[in-house]
Amino acid sequence: MTDALFKLYTRDILRLAGAIARVGRLDDADGEATRTSRLCGSTMTVEIAIEDGRITDYAQRIQACAFGQASAALFAETAPGRNAGEVEAGRAQVEAFLKGGAAPNGVWSDFERLEPVREVKARHGAVLLPFETTLDALQAAA
Repeated sequence: MTDALFKLYTRDILRLAGAIARVGRLDDADGEATRTSRLCGSTMTVEIAIEDGRITDYAQRIQACAFGQASAALFAETAPGRNAGEVEAGRAQVEAFLKGGAAPNGVWSDFERLEPVREVKARHGAVLLPFETTLDALQAAA
């Protein structure tokens, strides 16, 4: 790993990556989806329970780099209570941020902590993976 790449893995990102919540499976999932990021090969499976179109429970299994794991950790804390429109809006905010736009706001504002990954386009897919997989799971539940 080069020094420049090593500096991107901040203490905060590594702490997030090591503290992923909601790992495992749900007993009664309404929707499930698996996705793999084409660029980096990160893989994620999400199971959700929903009521009135909102996520009431969330479980995930992920194999990803530290950036993907950090994103999964942040997403797991934010997912419950969200509907598909809110997840899509969060995805759009984070994607724009990764491409140099404004920091995510509202419930997605913690994703600003992933600012160093902006420099590594090959890892953008890993950061967006929790959003995309959850959107697939929501569609499967519909």
